[in-house]
Amino acid sequence: MSRETLQIDRDHVRKKVLEAFSKEISRLSEDFREILADDMVTAFENRMTILMKIQSKELMKKKD
Repeated sequence: MSRETLQIDRDHVRKKVLEAFSKEISRLSEDFREILADDMVTAFENRMTILMKIQSKELMKKKD
């Protein structure tokens, strides 16, 4: 994935996070909502990266 594609995906996921948790985060200021959404997207990206690496390693083992 290119860096540009990641940014487009990040924006999409960030908007979805804000929508999904709108009730729970409604008491936070707009700035804190954005910070929280960005943190959640970063955590999601990091987890996906790790899981994809693990999956790739497992697939390589199966080929051997």
